[in-house]
Amino acid sequence: MKIRPVQFTLLFFTLPFPAIAANPIPIGDIDVSVEITEQPKIIIETCREGPLNNISLKRSLIQGKKIYHAQTCVAVKIRRVKGGGGFRVWQQQPLILHPPQNKGGANKAFSPAEVRWGDNAASLQIIPDEKSPPLIFYPINRFGGWNTDSYTLDISAKPPVGSHNSGLYQGVLTLIFEAES
Repeated sequence: MKIRPVQFTLLFFTLPFPAIAANPIPIGDIDVSVEITEQPKIIIETCREGPLNNISLKRSLIQGKKIYHAQTCVAVKIRRVKGGGGFRVWQQQPLILHPPQNKGGANKAFSPAEVRWGDNAASLQIIPDEKSPPLIFYPINRFGGWNTDSYTLDISAKPPVGSHNSGLYQGVLTLIFEAES
């Protein structure tokens, strides 16, 4: 009977210590899920002909810059129609990376990410949200009944400032593509 109080006392004193001694996980690479809303007239995929469904932001290696960045090649194929062949693109809402569960308000969200799109890395433009006019592009390569071209998708995000910004972060980027008629 005297053993039970000793065991309880040991558990009481040892359980809190691992939580106190645990170091916060530093911010590493950040995965961004990409959801593409498209009409059947448009096919969006990576330039390697795979689905565009996940982009991993990496910490910038540039000295003095605290950003996370990713750039990927995206192929857009549009069924050719009379008087059309272009497409519009915009974001459903700004991409904001945040911790999966904000316990006690310790972790902070990233600033809204800068999501850019263009024919190449030198011609990138910020993709607007639904409240602004969309970007418009016209693929120039024609194959069969399709207009197709490659574009660059570029994402940059600044981490939160302060001492409580470690841990895992996530976000969802929803791009809306619409065929021009």
